[in-house]
Amino acid sequence: SRIGELSISHKITFAKFVSINKIVIGLKDTDTNGISGSIVFVDLVDANTSYEALVHNGLSTITQVKSYEKANILMSISHRIHNIGKGGVLDIKYSPNKLTLAASSEDGYVYVFSREEASVEHLNDRLFKISGALRVHISGVSSVQSIDFSTSGQYLRTFSPCVTNDKNVVINYFDLNNKDITEDAASPTAAVGSVKSMTSPGGKHKITIPSAGSRVVDPLLLEVIRDTIKWESVSSVATAELRGLYNDSVRDGLVELVNYDISPDRKIVAAAYSDGNVLIYGYPTTKGQLSLLTISAHSFGPVRVVFLGNSSNTIATCGVRDGTIMIWDVYSV
Repeated sequence: SRIGELSISHKITFAKFVSINKIVIGLKDTDTNGISGSIVFVDLVDANTSYEALVHNGLSTITQVKSYEKANILMSISHRIHNIGKGGVLDIKYSPNKLTLAASSEDGYVYVFSREEASVEHLNDRLFKISGALRVHISGVSSVQSIDFSTSGQYLRTFSPCVTNDKNVVINYFDLNNKDITEDAASPTAAVGSVKSMTSPGGKHKITIPSAGSRVVDPLLLEVIRDTIKWESVSSVATAELRGLYNDSVRDGLVELVNYDISPDRKIVAAAYSDGNVLIYGYPTTKGQLSLLTISAHSFGPVRVVFLGNSSNTIATCGVRDGTIMIWDVYSV
């Protein structure tokens, strides 16, 4: 059942759970005369918790929510980072050690925030400070749709639509341990507010942001990164590890890939197609790889698929046109 609603006056460009009690939201056209983006951190709090306890824990802003029957959760904005580039924040990712936060933007940059804390068990999003930026697109402005950290945290890859053909995806790789000192990553006109003044509209100002890393251009190193590096997330079907999802039917134009989801144990990937079928593949996939299983529950129209919770054997499929949701147990794959 629905447990509540959080009303935000600005346009939401991105939202996802990063833990069972925290949501991060990307916003568009919020600050600097309505042209920059923001990140909002939302905590889910037990409704029985007193207001005094919320303030004591640093959750001083309690947002207005619409309550429903059996609702026992309140959503509160615990923190916000203002003045991130120009346009909207399209993707937000934590590094594996949770000490770095990267945000991709419509202006063609990735903005990197860092925090230093002794205990990862008590991470505070209020301690994030801008530490650098990655200029993804040197010529021609193209938004950075999504980003991934490598499992080591050293590398970051970005995904952007091709300027000349928006059906193609441009992938760039950056080494965060090797800072590019030849030039600033962001132009002097890029507006990013300092964390100390981010809650005060009058405290916003333009700063020059240092480079957060260097672009990987060596062909041999690029090949190694593409083929051997493991990634914390897989944000685009254009990645090498998902190339098998573009099967013969997709390449021949008979069906379209609607969405995909990778199992928590990283052993299988479920791909949903416009003909109503869900195909299960071994992960990672390769070009021409045959599917392990086909689920044909939805008789017509597109379908979407997702693994439920931490289970690698339970998936949910949703028929876009038939309006049904089905839960499946996947065994012996």
